[in-house]
Amino acid sequence: MIHYEILEAIDMPSQPLKLMGGQLPAIVHLDDPATDAMWDFNTERLQTVPKDLLLSGAIKELETTHSHHLLVVDHDGSLLGIVNGNDLLGEKPIKWQQDTGNDRSQLKVCLLMTPITQATMISAKGIDSAKVGNIVHTFQKKKTPYIIVLNDDNTVRGIFSYAFLKKQLHSAVPVIP
Repeated sequence: MIHYEILEAIDMPSQPLKLMGGQLPAIVHLDDPATDAMWDFNTERLQTVPKDLLLSGAIKELETTHSHHLLVVDHDGSLLGIVNGNDLLGEKPIKWQQDTGNDRSQLKVCLLMTPITQATMISAKGIDSAKVGNIVHTFQKKKTPYIIVLNDDNTVRGIFSYAFLKKQLHSAVPVIP
């Protein structure tokens, strides 16, 4: 018969307990686990939107889900790209409107997304032992806005965002030789 040891209990902290709610740490360092900078879909809910969702619907989705990024999917659920708040609320919609002469109410999220073909894919194998420095180095060498972490069955385990990682590092991204 297997014997299971009791786990050591700790005293209740004097500060109020806070729920993580899937939020990433505000600050990371190069030697921190890479998963501290990854939106990990093993622990967080995927926020997906259909490729033909209009701009107003995507903005509403960002606001109601308190997300920074939305995954853009095809009708069969296949990942097509990633869109973030800057894509939806920044210059891209204005430029599209100026270039096409169309009203913003007609703009679909697929025209604003970063296609997954512009992202770097890495295997989930070893991600739990990788460091933030490994991810920074990969971003620098691949010159990509996103790194998508794939499981063996080609399902998405998680995503790293270069723009968000820069904020988490709270400084200029160090150059790693």
